[in-house]
Amino acid sequence: MVENHHLERMNHCITAVRCWNDYEDRMERDPPPFGGLQLIVTGDFCQLPPVKPFQFCYLCGGEMLPNDDDTEFNCDECHGPFEETDKWAFKSMAWKKAKFEHVHLREIHRQKDQTFIQMLQKCRLGIPFSRDETKTLMDHPCKVGGAAQLLCMKHEVNKVNRENFNKLKTPTVDYQAIDEFEWNPKHEHLYHYNEAELGRNTGRLQGPPVATRGHPAVLPRARRKDDISPPWQIINGEHAKLREVQIAKFKATKWPVVKFQNGKTRTIFANCMVNSYGKEPYSLLHRTQIPLLPGWAISVHMSQGMTLNRVIVNLSRAFAEGQVYVALSRATSLEGLKIDGDAEGAA
Repeated sequence: MVENHHLERMNHCITAVRCWNDYEDRMERDPPPFGGLQLIVTGDFCQLPPVKPFQFCYLCGGEMLPNDDDTEFNCDECHGPFEETDKWAFKSMAWKKAKFEHVHLREIHRQKDQTFIQMLQKCRLGIPFSRDETKTLMDHPCKVGGAAQLLCMKHEVNKVNRENFNKLKTPTVDYQAIDEFEWNPKHEHLYHYNEAELGRNTGRLQGPPVATRGHPAVLPRARRKDDISPPWQIINGEHAKLREVQIAKFKATKWPVVKFQNGKTRTIFANCMVNSYGKEPYSLLHRTQIPLLPGWAISVHMSQGMTLNRVIVNLSRAFAEGQVYVALSRATSLEGLKIDGDAEGAA
């Protein structure tokens, strides 16, 4: 989720690029918000809040420090205070100046069961479930064989994935990531990326995967639409099981073959994620690796955008606004949803 100051930075940078007067070497008078750029902003403010809001001051770049009860933030240059409740993008001055036309998208595509949809809508708006609704969520007929677990804490996810992986007896194949930085010497300020950034995770991908037969996996992000033929119907965050590791005919490389929940199988090849820095010609930081994650357990945060036909949710350790709604709404139906743990977590 984009936070208040991030949108302010975007507004400032875009306006500076579009409205700088080179002849007078200054900004144009009264520049329009976002430099007059036509901007479309999409999102759901009822889902997870911004992570680490107000981390750095957008006025001076200094680190922002919270007060004792984490209700406001200040920097060493005395910029602030910035209230924790103002962390949302729609609380920023840039949002107010843009005067967006609001469009409410009402059609729901993931779920079809009206009873389940009504419960999710209450949860989305922070309306408590009734006793009967809580009972329905906690105790209903479900089919969740082979389902992934959704957990709130990252260390819980890592523990479940590690324990289940260690139980497998099939041979493993280790895959290495290739990290490279193509530096444009004109970007002297980016030279540090040669050492500081290589080896770090890029985008949403985690470390290089270790594959073995029977290993549940998650494809974190679908490829381009034109890269997937219609029969596959691979959705962002599709849950699958590693069927085998085979040697591709055209090259002596072992690639994982996964079976998706729709019954289709597909070989997953390496994918390159590229980040561009500086002005054209850009400096390029990129990582090439197989885009698979362990799939026994997934964090609620990582699950945003995913559609899961079968899922087991444990909300006992929910700690942020929107976590319950995000977790429950990943399921396509009540039949494919099971809730473990304390009922208060889903209340």
